[in-house]
Amino acid sequence: MGRSTRSPNPKSKQTQLRRQVIATCHERCAGLFAVSAVSDSVPTVYITVPPADADVIAETLVDERLAACVNRLSTTSTYRWEGEIHHDDEIVLLAKTTDSAYDALVDRVESLHPHDVPCIERFDEADVLESFATWRAETVD
Repeated sequence: MGRSTRSPNPKSKQTQLRRQVIATCHERCAGLFAVSAVSDSVPTVYITVPPADADVIAETLVDERLAACVNRLSTTSTYRWEGEIHHDDEIVLLAKTTDSAYDALVDRVESLHPHDVPCIERFDEADVLESFATWRAETVD
């Protein structure tokens, strides 16, 4: 049988590259963070912020090891404030933290947040992929 003249599947190469990048990231990160035990409570903190403040707050939480990861989602919030209904573009931050770091994370968000009454809500996940829960615990001080 002769050789195939088909070109390689680009999706396959992308998948391989993506896996290599993830593996490299995990290897590099593993040496940077101290290992701590996984707690029973694995909170995600829901925070809304003005778009101009999202980068600073997210970066600070990760840099100060109060969160292992912060996801950012664009949204429009409709709410009542001082008797008027407002519609504002905001960013939802989903900060993955630990039970022991939660209070410090809330304090830090309050110190950075421009609103008098920031939206900071805690969600405790009862069912989290074990490898993710371990990574989160190892990444947060």
